[in-house]
Amino acid sequence: MKQVLITLVALLCLLLPQSRAQDYQTALGMRIGPYYGLTFKHFLAETSALELILITRSRGAGFTGLYEIHRPLLDVSGLRAYGGIGGHVNVFRYRPKNDSPWNWDNDQEGDGLVLGDAYRMQIGMDMLLGVEYKIEDFPFNLSLDWKPALNLIGDQGLSADQVAISIRFVFEE
Repeated sequence: MKQVLITLVALLCLLLPQSRAQDYQTALGMRIGPYYGLTFKHFLAETSALELILITRSRGAGFTGLYEIHRPLLDVSGLRAYGGIGGHVNVFRYRPKNDSPWNWDNDQEGDGLVLGDAYRMQIGMDMLLGVEYKIEDFPFNLSLDWKPALNLIGDQGLSADQVAISIRFVFEE
């Protein structure tokens, strides 16, 4: 899966070589942390953006949508701090450890009673705090963020371990 993501981003870079030297409006790239996947960010206005994240996790996948507010940071061109809120849907599969049809599967996120091979869904709220830097005269931006998530449906609870780095290709308007 990682090779596919790297290949897709590399192809986008080759096919779409134009970029803006200043701030950007739309970017697509990779997110690497406890889970890895794709990230798409689009600015709706000067300081507000929508970010969509698709990740792989625990024999499944997750989708997160976030509304973000960005502010300049330290008077450095291209450096911004941001925060956001949104929601997620995760779907993944548990497998029992032994032949017993009933099994407590404690190695997976969100402990729960499992009957054979089973799919689980989590729905919840997310928060995001981070910093990003748009590399001047280069069509990429880098970000570092922390994204705690509160599962409201499914395996309820708080997941606060999602610190990730993203690298995105910046599209010209």
